[in-house]
Amino acid sequence: MNLVDSCGWMEYFCDTKRADFYALAIEELDTLVVPSVCIYEVFKKILRDVGEQLRMLLTYRQVASNHVY
Repeated sequence: MNLVDSCGWMEYFCDTKRADFYALAIEELDTLVVPSVCIYEVFKKILRDVGEQLRMLLTYRQVASNHVY
């Protein structure tokens, strides 16, 4: 059984230097166990990061087009 915590998933998804280490466990689907709390934590982190990136992009576009509200 392989249990990967949310930090391991983020390393894997972000393709960090430790991603290969976690890939060994994550890609072995027959023995992989994913607690629901890990799914929630990874989803929350991705949603927060994407939201921040989108906010920065929209702010940049508003400033670049002189449509700052």
